Amino acid sequence: MELPPYTVRVSARARHARIRVSARDGLEVVVPQGFDIERLPELLARRHRWIERALANAAAQEQVYATQPDLPEVIALLAIGQQRSVRYFTAATPRIRLDESDSELIVRGATNDLRACRELLQYWLSRQARSYLVPWLERVGQECELSCRNAAIRNQKTRWGSCSARGTISLNQQLLFLPAPLVHYVLVHELCHTVHLDHSHRFWQLVEAKLPDCARRRAELRAAWQYVPLWAQP
Repeated sequence: MELPPYTVRVSARARHARIRVSARDGLEVVVPQGFDIERLPELLARRHRWIERALANAAAQEQVYATQPDLPEVIALLAIGQQRSVRYFTAATPRIRLDESDSELIVRGATNDLRACRELLQYWLSRQARSYLVPWLERVGQECELSCRNAAIRNQKTRWGSCSARGTISLNQQLLFLPAPLVHYVLVHELCHTVHLDHSHRFWQLVEAKLPDCARRRAELRAAWQYVPLWAQP
């Protein structure tokens, strides 16, 4: 079987080899330090059907991204039912700033610097995420009778959330683009990791006890990256 092109990334945090597919990076294999690279062809061959499906989905996602503008004219945050129009005003200055109202964002300054504009909008998104996702996590924790020691907001490529051994839950700011039921599932999932820091049978039993339709939401979450616009991704 002919293997598709792929890249290898060595990660100090990785414990096992992991296969990633995205529209931006293509097929990537993340391996721990000291991993025997000669084992990769066999690993990829075993997962070839999954890889084919994932690459097809990534190609479809790339077509969607190709139709998106470099900068958004509207930002729709499905998770919290909010939408903001975005306007850009160019000025002869190397700086940019963002002014905000209830329904509109205005970016002023060097708006021809697309990277700076995206970073500014991502920073705004991170503040929105902290304002809405952290209190949401606390409410869900009270409902589930589970709690974390701390909550953090991050902008991540591959994870919607994570829970550390010390009980810190990190949430991806891009969750704001998802439908609320999927965000709720992620919050319950991570809170259950404060009890079981793995994906054992006991962990999934706890998730199902807290959220009976978790299997359906988990399945829907696999395709949820389609909700995230390209400008918002790291």
